[in-house]
Amino acid sequence: MLALSFDWDTAATQTPRPEYPRPRLVREGWQCLNGLWEFAADRSRSGLTNNWHDGRKLHGKIVVPFAYQYALSGRNDKAVEEVVWYARSFEVP
Repeated sequence: MLALSFDWDTAATQTPRPEYPRPRLVREGWQCLNGLWEFAADRSRSGLTNNWHDGRKLHGKIVVPFAYQYALSGRNDKAVEEVVWYARSFEVP
């Protein structure tokens, strides 16, 4: 079995895919949201009822734009999750 280690500190300071997604259609004020986000799987589907959207900290981490099933996300979780939550603070330009 291959053991993978993931450097969350590096992921927090580097954008995995900094390129503009469609260079021929550049827009002013565009901001890349790739990078480290908070993450939680909501297996009980209670996130809406329990107000997970209220700004509380989600205890997992994930590197966007990668899906949680892939190693580049830092999770490499092969479980099928029907509901997941992502959170990150940023300023709109």
